[in-house]
Amino acid sequence: MMLCCSVVELLGFSAIISLACSASPLFLYFNASREDNAMAATAATVEQLQSSNYTLVRSCSFTSSNTTHAINTIPLYTYYSGKYKDFANIAMPASIKRVEDAGYKLVRIEGYIYYDGATVDGIVTTPLKLYWSEARRDLFLTGCAADEQSAIASNYEYLSVEGYSPVVFTEWKSESPAGCQFEQSPSLSDIEFSARYGAYGNADTWYPSWGRDDHLYTSWTDGSVNGTKGGNSQHTTGFAVALGSDPLNLTISNIGTFQSFPAPYLGRYPSANFVYQDVWYYGTYALDNPHFPPNPPPNCGNWCVQGPFIDFRYSTVVSPMTPPEWFEPRVDMSTDTDNLFQESSKNNKKVKFGAPHVVDFGKDLEYSPDKKVYIIGHGASRPEAHQSWMQGDEIYLARGVPTPATINNLSVWEFYGGKDDAGYEIWTHNLAEAKPLFTWYNHTGVVTMTYLPALHRYIMCVSTPTFSPYTTKQFDTYLLESVNMTGPYKLVTYLKEFGPEAYFVNIPSKFADPSTSVVNGTSYYHFYLSYSANFAMHGATPNPSGSGYHWTLQETRLKVGEL
Repeated sequence: MMLCCSVVELLGFSAIISLACSASPLFLYFNASREDNAMAATAATVEQLQSSNYTLVRSCSFTSSNTTHAINTIPLYTYYSGKYKDFANIAMPASIKRVEDAGYKLVRIEGYIYYDGATVDGIVTTPLKLYWSEARRDLFLTGCAADEQSAIASNYEYLSVEGYSPVVFTEWKSESPAGCQFEQSPSLSDIEFSARYGAYGNADTWYPSWGRDDHLYTSWTDGSVNGTKGGNSQHTTGFAVALGSDPLNLTISNIGTFQSFPAPYLGRYPSANFVYQDVWYYGTYALDNPHFPPNPPPNCGNWCVQGPFIDFRYSTVVSPMTPPEWFEPRVDMSTDTDNLFQESSKNNKKVKFGAPHVVDFGKDLEYSPDKKVYIIGHGASRPEAHQSWMQGDEIYLARGVPTPATINNLSVWEFYGGKDDAGYEIWTHNLAEAKPLFTWYNHTGVVTMTYLPALHRYIMCVSTPTFSPYTTKQFDTYLLESVNMTGPYKLVTYLKEFGPEAYFVNIPSKFADPSTSVVNGTSYYHFYLSYSANFAMHGATPNPSGSGYHWTLQETRLKVGEL
């Protein structure tokens, strides 16, 4: 099967997609008065539905072909019941018998879908699941997570898998702003998203860490997770364990919260979170509101002053079921500099390690070059810089020894201090001598890093306000790559208004492929992008699909060039 790049109209937006040239989108329609869901791939069915007052909902699945009955494919039929006023899309013999016994009449073949989930010519497939609502008398064929969530929310009953749709990836065009200092990477480019995603909880600040028991140990805060409320978000932080190997079907367990207090700042939030050798370490940082003067105007809208990183609490109880027993050195802070790195953001002081996050080296820090823990954070130095939870000027790197006895000992920590004349890295115990990995005025922000052994690359994810310095509007996210943790970095892609307000973006190593794959001569790397979105834009259209105020795991791939 040949692949090509085509432009299609989906829900009124043009999208560049990579798909089988013969594939056709399956459009989901809904008639509110009938409470009937129906899929359409042919022009005839689309016209029939539209003339019957059905409204287009989305397109997130495809037929392999509208006309060709290829090997390993079966017809997808459209049936109709005049009695129930229900369109049904089915393929399996048992389903056909079910509807014909109930008096449904065949309308047409909508196209052809894969019989099983085996990969064909490098094309990944996803199941088309059939649901039934007795109350609505509606058979509903779902093509993606959004369809399934709609069915489950309306109390539909799962019946069967009717076949498999090719997973189609949509390219998000990179749009770097004026002044971007990074040259385009020749190795990684052209980020693409499928319509497949996992969505968990009703909270944000998810930073999963892969423990050696194969579970993900994660932070969260605000909102709620499976009925556990976050409480006062200014001093309550949540924790949970994600069980399973399928990012689209995880179980969230061992959910709880912990209280520690932000004074003399106003907020305290999760940041550097990791598990190593059966100890769970959980960092928090402070936030504050601005005062004019000395802070530079205007008011950004939400937590405009990035405070210092406070410390790590830790637990030697690491279990998917047993709650952790936290030891927190600073439940309260005595002064504005009572924190691990002795920084302060009072009176417009700037910090170097605002909201640091742990570099993801894989399962139990497997790929750490020296078995140390590395943290990366956004900072600033200029008095006029807007340094909020989402914005800064600089990116800094530090490393420490991950044991309960050393993790909160400042003397053990080392800070990246640039490179000498011969190009060798300088590491210093003096924070004042720390040098940024790079500086980009008003264009850094929440930053994470993951090492991907299949690519021999470090991938950095940075999110920053689209409209500086406002933190309640759209956010941009950009990805950088380097063969060295300390750079230099090259641009992979710049995602303008991603989410459109995505934040806390990271790449969990557990869900990153161990190797690249080739689809008809083009090499790709497949992973899942982790983030939350739209905390201040609840009415915004999710972009890409699945973005929202929860933990999103978005299926993603990059085009791979010469490594």
